[in-house]
Amino acid sequence: MLAEFELPKQQSLYKCFPAYVHTNLMCEYCSHILESEFLNKNEKATQFEFIFDIQTKELSEVKHRYQLLTHYNTPWLISHSEVMKTDEGYLVGVPTCQKCGHKPIRNCSCINCVEQMRSKKEVVADMLAADLQISSEPISDLKQLNTKGTYLMLYAMTYCLAENSEHLNLSIFNEEERAILIERKLFIPVATSIINTVDMLSPFEYTRNDSQLLYQYNGLSNDSPSVVAQSLKKLAINKFLEPDSQFDVIELWSELALLEALRCLQHYCEVYKLAYNPGQKTMSCIKRSLTRYGLAQTARYIYTAVKQSHTYGLEQGYDRKRTFNLIYGKLNFLIDDERVRTWNLKPFNRSNSVLSEPQETIIFSHSFLEPHGIDFLTCPIIAGQVKTIPSQVC
Repeated sequence: MLAEFELPKQQSLYKCFPAYVHTNLMCEYCSHILESEFLNKNEKATQFEFIFDIQTKELSEVKHRYQLLTHYNTPWLISHSEVMKTDEGYLVGVPTCQKCGHKPIRNCSCINCVEQMRSKKEVVADMLAADLQISSEPISDLKQLNTKGTYLMLYAMTYCLAENSEHLNLSIFNEEERAILIERKLFIPVATSIINTVDMLSPFEYTRNDSQLLYQYNGLSNDSPSVVAQSLKKLAINKFLEPDSQFDVIELWSELALLEALRCLQHYCEVYKLAYNPGQKTMSCIKRSLTRYGLAQTARYIYTAVKQSHTYGLEQGYDRKRTFNLIYGKLNFLIDDERVRTWNLKPFNRSNSVLSEPQETIIFSHSFLEPHGIDFLTCPIIAGQVKTIPSQVC
């Protein structure tokens, strides 16, 4: 047979077969009958859904998208292929239109499906723009902002500007913080960026990636971001002096200092290979230290507590989790016991590895505290009424 039909000797016989014709399947774009290639008999038939009404299917949003496996450049891994079994029992590939390359499946990449996804993406973007209600009354006065709103907006105007643009990317904020800025109409979406948030999974399915959405300042004037930031800094200075805002300033101070202290705890747990799982008691203990001694001294206590717990845990043969649970007791002793006051436990300084100043702290301390002579790192967090004399505060 090889000689008679002049078939290549080094090729599998099934590769020489003509295409299998699906007489009952037609391309919805070209109306051509679909064809498949024959496959090796050792292939396994897979389950996949034929879709013959791609152009008329209703658009739907997919909430979650999971990537189960990525092969990258790993030739030893067999990539997943779609195989069907014909009525005659042959194993063939996905039915394909020989004219336009269309396959009646979700992830078809033919020129027609690509064009469908492009046009449907514009439709989805128009729908989202209508839902976002981009037209909004501009902010008339920044003084209406509360402490948290002032802080978040100042952070956004300083660190969230897109490159070579006055537009802002707010993806750095969590969902609650973005809601504060957006619901109060401090920023409104840039209409031209909405389409970038749409990811078409098929010609009729899409998912949203709000991190790609850009915003613009919703003010009365055309002031540049730097001018708006200067106005916000002046507002932040006054917040510390206003009786109605002082508690909010202290609460924000406590929140940011606690985050830094927990990062310090996590760092030294990694250094000493302890499990990191702080509970409410540990966090309450750290908060108490912050109000008494400030962040720098609290960081020193955290380091000492972790180191002592690690040493004792090794001596007793404790596992990583049980050793971590010792830290709470060590911290309580360092914070409360009067004997510690005679020890030489110098406060920490900022460095690249420990207590490096994060952007959120820079914005808060430089705008809300330092103009009043208060050092975020060394001063205890004021638990009661804010004192008006900086020397008494620290």
